[in-house]
Amino acid sequence: MPKSEVTISGRSIRDKHTHYEAITYIGPEQVTVTIGGDVFADFQRKYGRLMTSYEAVQMRVDFGRNEERVSECRDPSKSGRHLIGSVACLDDISVS
Repeated sequence: MPKSEVTISGRSIRDKHTHYEAITYIGPEQVTVTIGGDVFADFQRKYGRLMTSYEAVQMRVDFGRNEERVSECRDPSKSGRHLIGSVACLDDISVS
């Protein structure tokens, strides 16, 4: 699946200890976006504010189905068809 553009409310981003996570939609389908702790910290250094303080954050994300992830990375609370994607680098994030 090619990278998808999604917009996330900063307030919806949750700290998961090793990474950050947000739920958004692509059309009617709910998807999960993970943001590495290093990318989150790089964002704060670049913009001078936490990502969670922005009304809208645009991201380009590589998504894959939960069932296609290695077993250790699957989310057991999500269906196998649920899309989960990660933001690879700061260049994939922008704010308005």
